[in-house]
Amino acid sequence: MKNLHHGPGFECRSNPHPIAGGLRLVLIAAALLPFAARPGPASAAACSPDFKEADSLMQTMVSATPLPGAGLWVFDASGVTIHQRMFGNYTPDSLLLVASASKWFAAAVIMALVDDGTLRLDDKVSVYLPYFTGAKADMTLRQLFSQTSGLDNRTDAPCLSDSTTTLDLCAQQIAQTVAMIGPPGSLFCYGNNSIQVGGRMAEVASGKSWSQLFTEKILTPLGLTSTFYFGGQNPPIAGGLITTMKEYGGFLRMILDDGMSGATRVLSSAAIAEMQRDQTALAAFFCSPAPPYVHYGIGEWRDVHYGMPDGSQISSPGKFGFYPWIDTRRKVAGIFEIYDSAGAAADNLLIVAYQVQQVIRDRLDAAAGADSDGDGIPDCLDDCPTVINPSQADGDGDGIGDACDCAPADGRAWGVPDEPDMLIFSPGGQYAEWQLPPHPGSYVLDDRYDLIRSASASDFTTGASCAGSNIAPQTDLIFNLDLAAPAGLGQGLFYLVRAENSCGSGPAGHSSDGRIVPARSCP
Repeated sequence: MKNLHHGPGFECRSNPHPIAGGLRLVLIAAALLPFAARPGPASAAACSPDFKEADSLMQTMVSATPLPGAGLWVFDASGVTIHQRMFGNYTPDSLLLVASASKWFAAAVIMALVDDGTLRLDDKVSVYLPYFTGAKADMTLRQLFSQTSGLDNRTDAPCLSDSTTTLDLCAQQIAQTVAMIGPPGSLFCYGNNSIQVGGRMAEVASGKSWSQLFTEKILTPLGLTSTFYFGGQNPPIAGGLITTMKEYGGFLRMILDDGMSGATRVLSSAAIAEMQRDQTALAAFFCSPAPPYVHYGIGEWRDVHYGMPDGSQISSPGKFGFYPWIDTRRKVAGIFEIYDSAGAAADNLLIVAYQVQQVIRDRLDAAAGADSDGDGIPDCLDDCPTVINPSQADGDGDGIGDACDCAPADGRAWGVPDEPDMLIFSPGGQYAEWQLPPHPGSYVLDDRYDLIRSASASDFTTGASCAGSNIAPQTDLIFNLDLAAPAGLGQGLFYLVRAENSCGSGPAGHSSDGRIVPARSCP
């Protein structure tokens, strides 16, 4: 269950909320207040944002895992690079298998066919593939590409790894052997089988092979020459794309620019909007690498992050760590590029991607040139933006200046309020997940967290001991199962998550009902 993403939505969701000094408290039965959106960056930045903290996280990840290389690229809709840094032996032209990041490209092919009238999203599969019968006959193209078709996507059909067969024969195998887990449209189950079927629908409707469609609708208008599917006549549409950072970035720029690639329209504005729209709000959660509060569009995730409206970041991360995203609020796109053969989830490297993304958001928002402490150093460059520190001394090199570092000699310790940004409970009330904050300098996998349970909210604020209720002492994960909790919502249990690496008292915060709660360390 480490392959969580944010990213990485279903029948029930909880809204994240802050609590005192980085403590996160949730009453399962409460109706939580939504976040207010953070102010966006000024239109004309007075200084360039400094991404050294993101680079530090990337470099430490490459060295500690170890990885042969990595890359980070952030750019705007006009193609202007905001930040790019390559690590190890990677270059922007390095070819990589991007796994599930292929789904975004595949969805764009389908939407191009919708634009030209070849297909409609609500076309039933049986119109084009009559060997889908019974309940399967009613699956629609929309459902196939939004993971709500009812097909069991938990395990790939054998034909998805068979390059000697055809897409038609693979779709027939799926029709004959892959079970339905529910009626079409009723359940969200993320995977590859349904998209393979949708790809065959496109072939039949157009009279062209997937390779021809991919070239005609995406590669040629975008001018991509190093992007291709493996698999011959049966390409694994949802996970078989090989490309480069540079060329995937060209695709993202088109999506960010509302379907335009320079003067060429690749997708209509309506197609872009439909891809990003929540397609899974009415589908119950069944199987997903993402938490249940993260919903899906057509071929892309609608990410949830602290302080951001639902869906203001869209993405399509892959199994091996390639993580492309678009921040629709800040009008930027980014690529976190790695290839971890063990799987990014296995090494917890998606957590690094989340932190790098948060650093980027914070630095972009700080780039308005404000100087909060009046020390002559703008906030976007200041190691202590609220404490006067013109020397910018940073003894432990963790990106937090000595003037505001509660542990100036320990690079692994980092100060509040950089505490977990969320504590969210999934439907059923037994599965808790929290979101890590960025803390420059210290490697994210060094973090340890306590998850403390109590039947009384006052236990976390009155000084009463809560060590005995620690159900996940010093875990290095960002989730925990509390099997002792009664199943179902409305049980009235309270939880607190605290980082072992944190130091300092921290400011007061607000509970889910709006009350100010003083910070208190749990013994």
